[in-house]
Amino acid sequence: MPYVDNSLSVCRVGHYSDLRIGNIIVTLPSVIKSEGRNITVPPLTVIGKNCDERIDTLAWVDGIAISEGLKVNLRRSEKQRKIKLNIEVTSPNVHTAYTLKSLMDGKEVTIYENYEKDRLIEILRSGNHVLVGIDKESKSVEIFCNDVLIKAFGYSLFYYIPLP
Repeated sequence: MPYVDNSLSVCRVGHYSDLRIGNIIVTLPSVIKSEGRNITVPPLTVIGKNCDERIDTLAWVDGIAISEGLKVNLRRSEKQRKIKLNIEVTSPNVHTAYTLKSLMDGKEVTIYENYEKDRLIEILRSGNHVLVGIDKESKSVEIFCNDVLIKAFGYSLFYYIPLP
């Protein structure tokens, strides 16, 4: 659970296009002071150096800092298809999953298929398609859609599930 200060700023959910080492993914609603007012930032908000809303004072947020040790892999394959998301949360204690579901349900995305599903612990799915899972052997987070919100969700899993 990192501290944030006035050297950082806030990127609202859906208002960022990439994630960088050192960014913080908020995992539970947190209160910070920005531009003279207290605001509550929801899960999947990004806090970093390249965002719009400056943080005024030191605050503690529930979140996870992206580091090189956290492995989130996009599993690409030749077999891909467009689907309309209807996200099913298979790990109900992961709060960021519900934020992602509310933002992404009904959107059309391209997903990659053909992964050894018996190696995965499923976290999110849409219909018969796994969106996010944890590889049992490599202890990494595997995502099957090249979307920045799904990638942010992948990093948020390290807050809930301590993987080596």
